[in-house]
Amino acid sequence: MRSPLFLGPALVAGLTLTLSTPARADLARPPGFVESCTMKSQSGAGKECLSCAAFYGNSSHCEESLASYGFKEGCRTSGASVWSEVWCRPAGPRATPVPNDVLAQLDKSTGHPPAPASAAPTGTLPTDPVDPAFVAPPAVATAEPTAMPTAAPPSADPPAPPPLPPSGGCGGCATPRPETAIWAPLLALGALAVGWSRRRNRR
Repeated sequence: MRSPLFLGPALVAGLTLTLSTPARADLARPPGFVESCTMKSQSGAGKECLSCAAFYGNSSHCEESLASYGFKEGCRTSGASVWSEVWCRPAGPRATPVPNDVLAQLDKSTGHPPAPASAAPTGTLPTDPVDPAFVAPPAVATAEPTAMPTAAPPSADPPAPPPLPPSGGCGGCATPRPETAIWAPLLALGALAVGWSRRRNRR
């Protein structure tokens, strides 16, 4: 008979391995038990079905992986610690395709759907130094105001009055220059003297 000291470490190691790995069959099934939740029982015309594994530590694995693509739970297999679920949706061209990385982790009860890729920001937005979580909205470009033309400053000298028409009846008569006014009488006297001397000679 083995001593309790020899059985103790082996028993602890077995319990640790059992608790660290999800059990595949945690409930005893009666003889002749047939699982009713299968892909064949849920699939049909106009339906698209997928099988997904889960366990007690990741019970929402199937819902997180398939609900956002329009799938609904059809059935769940027996099992308290580990089980499988069949999720279905109406088939059609408008159905959103399930990414390959989501499909690859469905049969892993410890799996998790990858996070959806988000668009990378085009630039760094300014933040509030008091509240780092606050992001200022982008500035909206506004049109620059058009400069209005300004009136020319008034001249210091008053404007000159318009020229007045010449007064009197002779509108086109020109006033003689001073030189012409002086020589005109002299020329007239000279002409008279020449005419008088000619008359005298004729006598």
